[in-house]
Amino acid sequence: MFNLGIIIPQSSFLPHLSRDLPVACKMGLGDSSDRVKLCFESGGYNEDAGFLKDKIQGLIIRENLNAVLCPLNSSLIESVNELCRSEETALLVNTMGEDVLFDSAANESVFVNSYQLWQNAWLTGYYAAQLGFKDLATVYARHDGGYGVPLAVAVGAEAGGANVKLSQVTHMDSADEDCSEFIQYLDKMEPDAIIAHHSSKEAINFLRDAEQAELESPLLTLPPFVEEPTLNQLGSRIEGTKTVGSHETDSEQYQRFSADFKAQTGRLPHPHIVMAYESVKLIVDALDSAADQSYASLINALEHAKISGPRGCTRFNQDAKNMPAKYYIREVCRDESGLLHNKTLTEHDVPELCHEHYALAQKNTQKQGWVNPYQIA
Repeated sequence: MFNLGIIIPQSSFLPHLSRDLPVACKMGLGDSSDRVKLCFESGGYNEDAGFLKDKIQGLIIRENLNAVLCPLNSSLIESVNELCRSEETALLVNTMGEDVLFDSAANESVFVNSYQLWQNAWLTGYYAAQLGFKDLATVYARHDGGYGVPLAVAVGAEAGGANVKLSQVTHMDSADEDCSEFIQYLDKMEPDAIIAHHSSKEAINFLRDAEQAELESPLLTLPPFVEEPTLNQLGSRIEGTKTVGSHETDSEQYQRFSADFKAQTGRLPHPHIVMAYESVKLIVDALDSAADQSYASLINALEHAKISGPRGCTRFNQDAKNMPAKYYIREVCRDESGLLHNKTLTEHDVPELCHEHYALAQKNTQKQGWVNPYQIA
């Protein structure tokens, strides 16, 4: 029996996460429950590396783990990767990719499944420049801005010939604080466009205040702003808003997974739900090809594991070694039933400069700002 530990995070912004992650993992397991045991452990809000290490070590002791799956910010990988390597336990990390995977965090035991948010941020700045927006304003919620994303937007914009003239943080104290005065100030600065990075409750609040403040500047957002679970709570102001993403949310594969997950839970999947499903499927794929369940065989099999999942062709360590070659321009539209959804408009090749800047960031940047381990608040 292959023992897979899974750390379940706590989130006040996604109250069903503790229930939904196990559902996604079991869906990913499919017919392999006779050879893979899922061992769930509560992880709390574990920005404390010591707490996280204790949780992982406890699981290894109790369950004799072959691998452990953790939703984490990439800056925490370095705190636990040596423990996992010394115990010959593969460390599988699901991350939104809001920070680059620093070179110092990588070793042969680490396998990362990312939502590529850093690349999406770079491409959003670049895309804004391609639209002819030269002077940009960026605005981030406190929980979303303390990562590599602001730098990625600015570097991408500069690569396209634009510049960020103003960058501010909102929602410093609460998810429902009044942003209307700040939004009016942004408009008075007359940027060519505003790039907003909020998620969940803060995205809903920002859009409400933008409507009340009669925001006139064109608005671009990063993908978490318009994720499906909260999209229909954003109101009519979000219609027509464009985002840049590394996968098609209206593809047949993505829609099939969303429908299956909703049938079981009554809810649409958050990115961490999608990644949990993918990562368990990748484990199953690795076991299908591994010579045995030894650590060396598992590491080799995980390195080559590949699935066709909700986001298309997916494998571990795409950020570091084989970054997605395509990106998609999506627009918020209404479907035939009147519900909002993200419609894919066009497909583009990722500029080589994006890959180069990511590689440079891996080598030359350090963790800045605070750590939200899950990028879900």
